[in-house]
Amino acid sequence: MTASPAPRPPSLLPPWWAWLLMTLAVVFCVAGLAAAFVALGGTPPAPAPTQFVVLTAPPDRVTGQTRPQDAALGTPVVGSAPVNIGAPLVLSGPTLPAIVFTATPMPLMIGATALVVDVGDQQLNVRERAGIVDVAIAFRIPEGTTVQVIDGPSQGDGLTWWRIQDSSGRNGWAASNYLQPIAPPAP
Repeated sequence: MTASPAPRPPSLLPPWWAWLLMTLAVVFCVAGLAAAFVALGGTPPAPAPTQFVVLTAPPDRVTGQTRPQDAALGTPVVGSAPVNIGAPLVLSGPTLPAIVFTATPMPLMIGATALVVDVGDQQLNVRERAGIVDVAIAFRIPEGTTVQVIDGPSQGDGLTWWRIQDSSGRNGWAASNYLQPIAPPAP
């Protein structure tokens, strides 16, 4: 009897023809991607040279325009030669309102000088103590009178009260709603 060859142990590597087939598939995919890249215009355009343009207005065109939407620029100039840009350039659009700077309001405080305001012909009721209910009026002061703040503040009947003194030396309590500080206290 002839001896049969011993069986070969199973191999963990794929056969040679599988390697060849896989290599051909990879080459085919890479070639296809390269062809698609070229067909879709894969080469970038050559960059245009960078140009710097300085736009200025000739001195005879400079005006004292105060609002941007009123300023129409003339022909731009590069160096000393005018440049034709087609339609005239006109600035337009919304503008922000002008900023108005105002002084920070002075606080009403002891020692400050205040002006009686917003009482009209009625005059300011100066009272014996802070409050309205069951508090007698000591005297009245006309609008525009300057007074000195000598005490306070005190709360009463929903108002803030300051003790004031007029130029004749009379003093009493007045509601802060009708006192506008005009000078800070002396140092």
